[in-house]
Amino acid sequence: MGDTDVLIIGGGPTGLMLALELSLQNVSYRIIDSAPQRSDKSRGMVVHSRTMELLARHGIMDELQGLGYTLKASRIFVNKKFVFEMDIKDLDYGDTQFGAPLMISQAETEHVLDKALEKYGKKVERPVKAERVEQDDEGVTAWLCNPDGTEEKIRCKYIVGCDGAHSVVRKAAGQKFDGGTYPQDFILADVHLKVSIPSLYIASLILQYWASPAGFHSFRFLISG
Repeated sequence: MGDTDVLIIGGGPTGLMLALELSLQNVSYRIIDSAPQRSDKSRGMVVHSRTMELLARHGIMDELQGLGYTLKASRIFVNKKFVFEMDIKDLDYGDTQFGAPLMISQAETEHVLDKALEKYGKKVERPVKAERVEQDDEGVTAWLCNPDGTEEKIRCKYIVGCDGAHSVVRKAAGQKFDGGTYPQDFILADVHLKVSIPSLYIASLILQYWASPAGFHSFRFLISG
């Protein structure tokens, strides 16, 4: 049975950020993820100022900013009609080095975080699945399923669930994930579009389209410049 201070279950941005901070503090840990490889889809698109301040501790903000775009404004269109514009420059972000959100694909963010973790001699173990976890007065025990199908028992001081809505850690802790499902179909696409827009908005363009059963169609554009 292996031992470590912290077992991080989930190798997405949250788990990676925790792993980087633990590396900085020389705390022993393992980080696992059940997916055999990362998704190449954009998914989360925004990194906010405080997050960037923490990422800067690991010397990776120059690379992230080179891959993304600083968000200056956004426009919202519904049924092909302009309905709202928000100018990010009007916000008071004067107390931070990073005065506006960074628009960047989650796939790019995770790639940079993975490389930063390698500099600490660590990486996400995949595909490794936590089958169950049990807590007692002294710590936590986890049973892992390794890529070759063998079971591994690991003893930890802490287990951190960064594994999303279906978290095995949340279930083991008896925590509910209250909410509801909505009868709605939608399509999310990462696309390149040729459009005529003011220079303020020229940078990256993210299109989301969804349609309700009643036939209502709408488009949402998130435009950074």
